[in-house]
Amino acid sequence: FILHALSDGARVIAWNAPGYFLSDNLAAEAPRPEAYADAAAALLDSLGVRGPACVVGSSFGSMVAACLAARHPARVERLVLLGTSRGLRWTGPEARARMLAMRAESVAGGGVALARTRHGKLIAPGSAPAVGELVQRMLAATNPRGMMQAARCMDGVDVIADFAARIACPTLAVTCAEDAVSPPEVGRAVAEAIPGARFASPPGIGHLPELEAPALTAEMTRAHLFGP
Repeated sequence: FILHALSDGARVIAWNAPGYFLSDNLAAEAPRPEAYADAAAALLDSLGVRGPACVVGSSFGSMVAACLAARHPARVERLVLLGTSRGLRWTGPEARARMLAMRAESVAGGGVALARTRHGKLIAPGSAPAVGELVQRMLAATNPRGMMQAARCMDGVDVIADFAARIACPTLAVTCAEDAVSPPEVGRAVAEAIPGARFASPPGIGHLPELEAPALTAEMTRAHLFGP
């Protein structure tokens, strides 16, 4: 939906990170965030994008986007973080171990089982059935190995400590009020740590505003990236 909304005034590029649908896995079983960010920068190079790009990242992608902006500042003109993630390092050893165990259990049965059991946790209660169906189709394409690589990557990251101070571009962090994956207080803390960043928390929406409220999300994204 966001790609469609922005395509009338910009070249839009959809990226599946390493280990995501149709993209090869990284070699390391516990990759560093820099590996994902470097892959994103290499994609821009391969597509002939030489100047800075506007970057939008959702959930795990928000962490990758933050790393990209910190590690390759000349490549990122403006930044939007949706379902803003901080990573897990700050939560402590016990919470991190529980989260990794939960991730491993959730993908043990494959993508279709993951879609059936996990989709409701990603969206706000009372979301339209069509939204749930979209999320299930997305989750059904999950590459279990790729998901666990991403989970192990997130386990070692703290966006606030690792990247926030080095992000120099204008940044909008969005964590919706019903987000049960990365609660609003997490997104707010990330935004407060990034110099000059703005924070938004629309009500009645969960972790995937780009699917749950596409018109509102496109409007916020367009306003931040391109102005009125």
